[in-house]
Amino acid sequence: MYKATVDQYKELYTNEKFTSTDNKLGFITIDQLKDDGLNELTIGVGGAKITTQSETSDLVQNTKMMMQIVNSVKLTE
Repeated sequence: MYKATVDQYKELYTNEKFTSTDNKLGFITIDQLKDDGLNELTIGVGGAKITTQSETSDLVQNTKMMMQIVNSVKLTE
């Protein structure tokens, strides 16, 4: 999922990978959009991914909220 996400961009403003406290692989990407000063924020953790458009001033708050959402997803096989 990470590779498919980053491969769709020429250049990302932020591209960070991490391991969560429960050993899930995760990532955060931010792409600065040209229209209206918006950013595309994508967060993936353990196979769940969420994306939104966010103003720069809201990035920290939106990142925290999105991390809670993706960490609450329970994947079944």
